[in-house]
Amino acid sequence: MPAETCRLLLALHDCKPHAPSAEFAIATTNSFEAHRVPGCIGEYSVLFDDISRINHRCTPNAGFFWDPESLRPRIYALQSIAPGEEITISYVSNYALFHQRRETLPRLYAFTCACTTCTLLPTERWADDDTRQDASRAAAEAGSPPVVTAASALRVTKTALGLARRMREAVLGQPYS
Repeated sequence: MPAETCRLLLALHDCKPHAPSAEFAIATTNSFEAHRVPGCIGEYSVLFDDISRINHRCTPNAGFFWDPESLRPRIYALQSIAPGEEITISYVSNYALFHQRRETLPRLYAFTCACTTCTLLPTERWADDDTRQDASRAAAEAGSPPVVTAASALRVTKTALGLARRMREAVLGQPYS
């Protein structure tokens, strides 16, 4: 590994002070799952000197995808990102409810999230949780329908777009265009 890459990786955040080594702590704090690596069996994680620095937000503006064909990561926009705006991803499932995020983030990453979604008023937070549950059900339906037809694909797409719009409106207070 080039010395500069090693320096950048070792400078990543370590939220696991009781890990066997600093390198292990950094890797487990900042790595991403890499599924379906061609020719390999088992679970793999990948660490990046740049992507591993992306911060968390419960309603992120970007997402992470591991491309098993090219063995490369993909960061994709979930909404319009203005020049200079911080790119954020969710460290937990985008469908995780408030209480799940409140339990998981401190346990896995040693912080309590204070993003705009986590600081919503209780009634707004309940509405956000309802929207996340609806989106989770729509995703489950879209992920394994018995037979995909043009009509079922269109229905799932319309449902997902409507839920995405409701989530953005709930968090941003305005529709996304």
